[in-house]
Amino acid sequence: WYTRECFLYHLLNKALRTLDIDLLYLLGFFIRDLREQLEQYRCPSPIRIYRSQLMSKMEVQQLNNFRGQLISMNSFLSTTLDREMAVFFLGDIEVLDGDLQPVLFEIEADPRIDGVKPFANITPFSYIEDEEEVLMMLGSIFRLVRIRYEGPLCIIQLVLCSENDDDVKPIFEQMKADYHDDGNTNAGVFGIVLANMGKFDKAESYLQRSLDESPPNHHTEETNAYNLSVHYVNLGNVASKKGDFNKSLNLHHKALEIRLQLRRSNDPSIADIHNLIGGAYFHKGEYKRAIESYNEALKIYRQAYGEDHNKMAEVFSNIGAVHVKQEKYLEALSYQQKVLDIQKKHLHGNHHLLGGSHGNIAATYVHLHNSDLALVHFNQALKIYQKSLPSQHPDIAALYNNMGGIYVDKRDLPQALSYFEKAAAILHQTVGPTHPSAIDVRRNIQYIQSFVHRRK
Repeated sequence: WYTRECFLYHLLNKALRTLDIDLLYLLGFFIRDLREQLEQYRCPSPIRIYRSQLMSKMEVQQLNNFRGQLISMNSFLSTTLDREMAVFFLGDIEVLDGDLQPVLFEIEADPRIDGVKPFANITPFSYIEDEEEVLMMLGSIFRLVRIRYEGPLCIIQLVLCSENDDDVKPIFEQMKADYHDDGNTNAGVFGIVLANMGKFDKAESYLQRSLDESPPNHHTEETNAYNLSVHYVNLGNVASKKGDFNKSLNLHHKALEIRLQLRRSNDPSIADIHNLIGGAYFHKGEYKRAIESYNEALKIYRQAYGEDHNKMAEVFSNIGAVHVKQEKYLEALSYQQKVLDIQKKHLHGNHHLLGGSHGNIAATYVHLHNSDLALVHFNQALKIYQKSLPSQHPDIAALYNNMGGIYVDKRDLPQALSYFEKAAAILHQTVGPTHPSAIDVRRNIQYIQSFVHRRK
């Protein structure tokens, strides 16, 4: 039915395109069945597939600035094994409007890699059999590898990513930490997708509707209670993202109460909720309560995983952030160093998370007025980012801006200006000149230029 030009195909794509909550809720059963079929008939070996479309030249330029980064698809992706057919769908590319760019997505997908979203050759089931159609699951994640041109045709090379890739896994783990899929409700799919897209109002509406309207299913009473706690966790996290931390705390405490009745008090899933509660208290400025919740999480994680687990590093990082807010910089530095030590044991030397940890330590040294050690760690972060992130990544711009600030304090204005200008060049290309970060860097440049002018 999905491959037919019928009402169901159009309804589903409209719902995904416009994020129509009511339609998504009604069509959830169909999407769940489609996912199960993609799993059942998933391709057994690596394939190269194609998808063509017309894009504006500005859109293509924006993609060109994000080579090496991840792209998420918020719909099912229809592709073909036949390159010529994909190009044929573009029509006569020699006579296109000047602002339109014919684009061919060239996708490498390996189903043998653990953690990739399912995709299947649906030719035997397709209403149009000669298209050699391969359908990819909603929410598939790709890395943009390269953009090249063959005459007027733009070729964008993508690789399907696994949740377990070294530089992708932390993102998926954070998504899973933020939003929990119970696997039994439609909200487990769409509420989480909407939240991860930043559509928090729609996510909240969808999750709340699922909570209000879903009757108990055929699972045991314990499973139903656990799923209820998952709903509360997800709704609580959406409330946090929206800045409603009182509501977040209320929902997370409800989840914790249920979870404590179902699990041993040292179950790691209970630590997850303590960590979330600590985050809500942190944002409310209730730092004492935040530390108490984080310590509850640490106690459970330590018993379950030992001292050197990534969950321990996550909570250490959170405690360090509390101490920074309290201006207890030496204590913050101690926890930030623990995070870095754990990450060094589990991540390769150029992992971007290590760069983030060096950046946090550097920022704390700035607060301690130790500019030399701050520069040491900013430079470490920069070396890692230059090897792990695209050269135009905004995080690199942030480092340049911070380093420029240190050189202002050291009265080395030419060096400061050099770093600010590097930051400005990246931000102009990536987020645009009206973004707050770009405006902040321009002000720094103007400050130095006006100071130098006055001295002359």
